[in-house]
Amino acid sequence: SIFAHIQDRTGKLQIYLKHDLLTSQFDFFKQYIDVGDIIWLSGIVFKTKMGEITLEVSEYNLLSKCLHPLP
Repeated sequence: SIFAHIQDRTGKLQIYLKHDLLTSQFDFFKQYIDVGDIIWLSGIVFKTKMGEITLEVSEYNLLSKCLHPLP
């Protein structure tokens, strides 16, 4: 399992990726998705025991790779 945060100008959201659901895409995410990359996510929204709104990712696409490090 991977927990991560995504954000834009409006705020941030926790995402949750399960190996059982994504199989080969899970390994790709773990190896190649970095800070600054733009990704598209789809899945089911739920609330964790701590009360944080989380997206359980069922599929994703890498839209743009960040080529320069963020300041």
